[in-house]
Order: sequence, then C-alpha cells, then structure tokens
Amino acid sequence: MDTVSIVFISIISLILLSIPVMIIVSVIQLGRRSKEMQAFAAGHGYRFTRRERLPDDLRDLPYFRNGVQINFRRYIKNVLRREHNGIDTMVFDYWYLNVSGVTLPTSRTARASVVCLRRGHASPWQVSSMEDFVYPDFSQVLDLLKQSMKELHKHDL
Repeated sequence: MDTVSIVFISIISLILLSIPVMIIVSVIQLGRRSKEMQAFAAGHGYRFTRRERLPDDLRDLPYFRNGVQINFRRYIKNVLRREHNGIDTMVFDYWYLNVSGVTLPTSRTARASVVCLRRGHASPWQVSSMEDFVYPDFSQVLDLLKQSMKELHKHDL
C-alpha cells in the first residue's frame, strides 16, 4: 500500500471511531443536564418530567410552528412546571429540524431552551427562548427565566 492510501484509511478510521465517542459524550451531557434540572425542580417547587408532548395551547404559537420534528409530533423534554402567585411557568428543552434547499435539501437541528409564562389560564403565553446547535447551560436558562419574569412584571405596572 502506498502512503496516500494509508493516510486516507487512517483519516476514515478516525472519523468512524469519533462518531460513537461523540454520541456517548452527548448522551452523558444530556443526562447531566436532566439531573441538574430535576434537582432544581425538587428544590424550587417545580414538577419535573423527562419528556412529554407539547401542550395544545402552545402548539399554535408562532415559535412552535418552526421546522419539523422527525415524527411530526411536537415533543418537549426536561420539563419544569409551576404555578406560583398566579403565574403559570414552564421551562423546557425543545428541538426541531430546519430543512432548506430544493435541489439538495439539507437540515440542521435547532435546540432551544424555552421559558413560557402567563398570568392564569386565560392569559396568552409569553414565550422566550435561547436557541443554538447545543442546549445552553442551565445557568443561562435560569437567567432567561429571571429576565422573562421581570418582563412579565413590567407589563403589570
């Protein structure tokens, strides 16, 4: 075998070996995130669920009509819920595919942490999100929750 073939086979082997490693690291990180959110929920009066369908009253909001999910159902995960002082609060992770291109379609998975707030069941939801290729650190999600609460209270004045 010549040198070019050896280099080519080595590069392909490294790429193939890196895929399972990336999957394992991703699963570990998501597990840690879920445990962190579950611990927060237990200490702050929230209910935690690992995965559920996006509630019907959120499905028609513009943000949740972005992209598609693989099985065409809208799912959310790492869900924190609480009703406190007349404010319904939901914090969760959400993902969807952005598909673009006609001749050569490509897709990108968008991952977001979402905060939904409303005053009572009759009020509309206020939706805030942080979106990227990876889920943001949970500390950033808590900052988004604080900002969203301030914004909600600002409208009370």
